[in-house]
Amino acid sequence: MEQKNRKLYPVKYSWVLDNFLRKVVQNPRFILNTVLRGCFKKGITILDVGCGNGFFTFALADLVGPEGKIIAVDAQQEMLDELKKKLQNNDLSKRIELRRYDSNKINIQKQVDFIFAFYMMHEVVNQKEFLQELREILKPDGKMLIVELIGRVSQSEFKKIFENCEKAGFKVTGRPTIFLNRTLLLAK
Repeated sequence: MEQKNRKLYPVKYSWVLDNFLRKVVQNPRFILNTVLRGCFKKGITILDVGCGNGFFTFALADLVGPEGKIIAVDAQQEMLDELKKKLQNNDLSKRIELRRYDSNKINIQKQVDFIFAFYMMHEVVNQKEFLQELREILKPDGKMLIVELIGRVSQSEFKKIFENCEKAGFKVTGRPTIFLNRTLLLAK
């Protein structure tokens, strides 16, 4: 997961990740409850990898219910700090665990039911190694969603992500339609 040659999304522009316009165009609850209907159950554990400042984190926490858990991880402590501020005085905070991953490992010891990787795979230098670790973290019957923005990730770059998923042992089970995005729904 070496990050030296990839540029992480600048924290100073994190407001772009979580603003009114994006919520209109890309409503997290609509995507999770409609486009990805059937992928989630109450009480599951979701790894929100590359969570940024939490655009999807709260909707995911709401979806898993009081017995569920969200492990929100990001490579940038500043993004996690922004998310931590949003969690203050919020009932969902009990369901959300914040973790920073370093450039080599995510270091999550428990297995999860679902991995949510939205707009972050293009930032990973060693995707094959990264995906192998994610596969180890995923429960045998778990699923993973990868989403990349069409304007940010070319078709050939997304094909490389797909190939790295296959090399890591994932199988494509679907390609949900999310406006202006390329998607992969994967299983072990």
